[in-house]
Amino acid sequence: MGKPPALEVVSGNTAHSAILGTYVWGDTIACSFHPLECRKNLQPGLETEEMTAALRFQVEPDEIVSVCRWSDAHWGDFYAEEEAVEVGGVEFALKPGGYIYDVKARWGDRTDFGGTADYFLYVIAAE
Repeated sequence: MGKPPALEVVSGNTAHSAILGTYVWGDTIACSFHPLECRKNLQPGLETEEMTAALRFQVEPDEIVSVCRWSDAHWGDFYAEEEAVEVGGVEFALKPGGYIYDVKARWGDRTDFGGTADYFLYVIAAE
């Protein structure tokens, strides 16, 4: 596999593909823009009435390193401070309103598969 596995975020009956960001995969290093630099119209949001979401990877990682978020009020301000999000297994709590989430995962280093990857998505949870 030449790139990290895809990630879908599921909330209720809705699934949304996350955008692959910066990653280190085998001998490849790929840099991406900051999640808050992405134009809002290029990152459609997952709209949900639920207050939790689950991470569904194409291949489960060895570790979910971190999940953080920023209010969409900070869109375009990549100096805004992120808020850490606790993850229980593959589930995490959503905050009411619009938030940009960044998920960092790690797969064990193997000769043909492994490394770390960041993913991001926009979630609009019911207030």
